[in-house]
Amino acid sequence: MNGPNEGEDRVGGGHGGPIEPIGECGPGVHPVRWMMPALLLLWTAPAHAGARARDAALGSISDHAPEVLDEQQITEQLARGLSGQLAVAAARHPGVRADFERWHATALAVSPVGALPDPTVEFSVFLQAIETRTGPQRGRVGVRQAIPWPSVLTAGTEAALEASRAAEVRFEARLLDVAMAVEEAHWALWSVRTMRAIHEDHHALVEGLSGTVRGRVEVGSASLSELQQIDLEHARMMDDIARMEEQERSVEAGLRAAIGVWSSDPVPTMDDPGGPYLPSEAAVLLEAAAMAHPFLREARHRVAAADAAVRLARGKRRPGFSVGMDWVPVGPSEHLGPASTESGQDAWAAGVGITVPVWQKRAGDQVAAAEALARSERADAELHEVSTHAALHDALARVESSGRR
Repeated sequence: MNGPNEGEDRVGGGHGGPIEPIGECGPGVHPVRWMMPALLLLWTAPAHAGARARDAALGSISDHAPEVLDEQQITEQLARGLSGQLAVAAARHPGVRADFERWHATALAVSPVGALPDPTVEFSVFLQAIETRTGPQRGRVGVRQAIPWPSVLTAGTEAALEASRAAEVRFEARLLDVAMAVEEAHWALWSVRTMRAIHEDHHALVEGLSGTVRGRVEVGSASLSELQQIDLEHARMMDDIARMEEQERSVEAGLRAAIGVWSSDPVPTMDDPGGPYLPSEAAVLLEAAAMAHPFLREARHRVAAADAAVRLARGKRRPGFSVGMDWVPVGPSEHLGPASTESGQDAWAAGVGITVPVWQKRAGDQVAAAEALARSERADAELHEVSTHAALHDALARVESSGRR
């Protein structure tokens, strides 16, 4: 590298953009005094904003963590009946724990999205010293910070936050789904056990009647055909009871799978369904409750996240910026002499750069893809609402029909 003519002042430029020389620093004047606080503010402001967004995403996540149950507690809870089985499912079901960890992961992923890119520190050594009036320049140390378009940070944070909220309500929906599966399996097992108990009582009556008729046949007061009919009914009852025992084992396995814990602990069904078979709430309240179901709320959060992703894609079509600062150490000047206050004074420079979004076709395709995805999420949300309305009315009709029968 060839140096400039003697007497010229030069500062090496950086990669972040044109470097404007600040000048040689005299006593009491130092660019670090104002440049470093500006860079620190630039670095810390997005970090604080990301931390606030992360805290908003985390919310009360620790309060919703599945309860930790040991084996003894599981045995005790299962023995309590339906309420205990629901408690074990909420604490130990693998699907519940998986959705909780997904919620936790998406909440923790909010703050990195809104953070600035990592700064770049550059070190350069001049292959040939650049002679200046104040002394030779031998190298350069620079720091650069890229700054995306503002909507890239804000929209990215919003998209991540909405994704975290969607994961939260998905966890709530999983709890409801697991509870419904446990209740359905519990009452199915209760029904099988109740029917089996009725058949066993009937079997005992038929068995006693068979002995009575057999005695009457021996004394000639009853015919053999009557005894054969009773014995045939007795055999049918025994076959029904054996079939119900097999059905009970199958339904009990389904209940254990719904709870999410496989063990040899008994799962009693001593509760009685009782109560009215129709809901006491008005139809309008049931409709409102259905529209507030976590499944639909998840769809709405997914729509909001997709809309934020569109703004993020549009922001990436905008120019980005970079700021930086350079320090150029200067050796003692042979021309000014050691007594000069200007000899060997280091040079400082501040720079600003701009990222030019040249590939607009590619960026436009990304925007179009994000918009298409947002439309698909919105259509899915509408489909879920229609399906929920239909499911509610179908459930009410089936309950009314079952209660009437």
